[in-house]
Amino acid sequence: MAITRLMHSLEDESEGLRITLDIDGHWYDGKSWEIGQVILKDWWWALDLEIVSNSNRLRNLRGGSQIAAFDN
Repeated sequence: MAITRLMHSLEDESEGLRITLDIDGHWYDGKSWEIGQVILKDWWWALDLEIVSNSNRLRNLRGGSQIAAFDN
């Protein structure tokens, strides 16, 4: 069941996982991976702060809103 939830979170088109190519056309650099609020909400315990910070950096570059580590 957890694997199914993870796959649905990753495949969410607006707030799932987004991978962009770096300047050399590589996708495997961790700085090219961006998570969305859906992943953070359900999988926060498996992520480190660097992933959240990098995701916010990438979102800012494309004009998106930052993900919130904790919703109030």
